[in-house]
Amino acid sequence: FNFKARLTLMNITHIIEKLQESMPPVFTRKEVPKLLGGILTVGHICNLDSSQQGPPRMRLKRHVIYERDSFLEWFKVYLEDSKHISK
Repeated sequence: FNFKARLTLMNITHIIEKLQESMPPVFTRKEVPKLLGGILTVGHICNLDSSQQGPPRMRLKRHVIYERDSFLEWFKVYLEDSKHISK
C-alpha cells in the first residue's frame, strides 16, 4: 500500500479489506509497524493506549496482543478520523 497518498473513504475500505486478508488472526504490538507498512509506530500506539484511544488489546505475559478484526475496526475509524482524509 502507498500510505503516503492522500486517503479517501473509498480507498480506506480497500486498505482494510487487503489488511484483513494479509494479517494474522492475532499479533503483538511490536508487529504492528511491519504489518501496516510503517504507518504506525510502536511508540505512537503506546501513546494512544495510554490515553485510552488505542485499539482493543489483551495482555499475554509481558506482551500486548491484538485480535485482527477488532484492531482493523479501530484502525478504520482511526483512518477515517485522520486529518489526512481527502473529502
